[in-house]
Amino acid sequence: MAVGYERQVVAVTNDELATWTATPVGNGPEQVGGPCPRCQHPTTAAIQASPVIVAAFRDDAVKNVTSLTQLIDCSCQEPHAGRPAGITGGCGGEWLISIADEPTGLKVGAGDIALLGAAKAFNEATANELSVVRGLAKNWVQGVAALLGLFSLAGLVFTATAVSTLSSGYQIGFAALAATALAAAALGTYLAYRAAFGWPKRTDVNDDVALRKFFSDNGKRAAEAAKYLKCGVAATFLSIAALGAAILVLWFGTPASPPSPLVTITTTDGSEPCGNLLPAGSDGSIRVLTAQGQVVTVIPSTVMALTTVDMCPS
Repeated sequence: MAVGYERQVVAVTNDELATWTATPVGNGPEQVGGPCPRCQHPTTAAIQASPVIVAAFRDDAVKNVTSLTQLIDCSCQEPHAGRPAGITGGCGGEWLISIADEPTGLKVGAGDIALLGAAKAFNEATANELSVVRGLAKNWVQGVAALLGLFSLAGLVFTATAVSTLSSGYQIGFAALAATALAAAALGTYLAYRAAFGWPKRTDVNDDVALRKFFSDNGKRAAEAAKYLKCGVAATFLSIAALGAAILVLWFGTPASPPSPLVTITTTDGSEPCGNLLPAGSDGSIRVLTAQGQVVTVIPSTVMALTTVDMCPS
């Protein structure tokens, strides 16, 4: 009786897979084949993530590899009523097989049905690996662009001219707050993007123990993403607070004392001391700090002229 097309998981036994074979390439399985347990037509399947499996079976350092469960889809070329137009083969059945490395060679047997969810998740992960990595790269480009935009905005707000008008203490405080704001913003952006898009890494799945761990790690990855998001939000608020404090320092900080004017004093004795004008002495004398670091005292009654200059003669 002809079998119509229907997507369903078929429970199989070792006897039903007795004629199945694994075709090795080097020391690892590359392709398995045999009659479909649902429609009995010949079918073959390429092993998912074969580089991982091949490495596991041919690595002499791996001594405890006994089997690896795989989810197989029927790919027969016989006609099946109801098969969707976009699907070119198969009866819709899928089942689990276990490839065992035995002394007599590779043997195909029935897989553990408890690993169905893990095998499906593994197949989806390996099938979408390239697109996931490319998608992560594109999203991280946006994250880098956001960071560059943040630094550009900070450069517009915190001009060197505005900061230079502050006293030294406020300049140090402003620098510390601005550095904290930028660092926290960078950290918050990184953590938020890490939570949203993850981080690509290679996971070796070379036996059923590793396959179970791969499946159970999905929940852990979700918990880690939530942790990254919370930390990213906290870092973002820290950045905003530090940025606001830096702006307040810029607006209300004590300005630096203006430098004393540079003057040349012409005296009745013909001398012309030149330097920065200092506060008057206790006796009312005029004091000038020369470029050589000397303080010259001039009696007011001897002053013929006092002229501000841009620079003193050498």
